[in-house]
Amino acid sequence: MNAKSSRSHSIFQLLVEIQEENGSFLKGRLSLCDLAGSEKINKKEAMGSEQLKELKNINLSLTTLGKVIYALSSGDKKVGGVFR
Repeated sequence: MNAKSSRSHSIFQLLVEIQEENGSFLKGRLSLCDLAGSEKINKKEAMGSEQLKELKNINLSLTTLGKVIYALSSGDKKVGGVFR
C-alpha cells in the first residue's frame, strides 16, 4: 500500500529430486520464508490517524501471515483461528 516502502516479504521453495539406481525417485521440499519486520509506532513523531491505521493494519497482516505459515507447517487443521 505504500509505494515508498522498502519493506518486502520473500518466500522461496527449493525442490530436490534424486533418481535412485532402481529407477525410483526421492523428492524433498524446503520452504523458506523471510518476513519484513513489523512497523514501529514512533510516539515522539506526530502521526495522522490514517498513518496510524496503516501501521496497525501492517502489523495485523504480519501476525495473520505468521499464523497461516505456522498452521501450514504444523499440520494442524486449526491454529489460532486460521483454518486450512
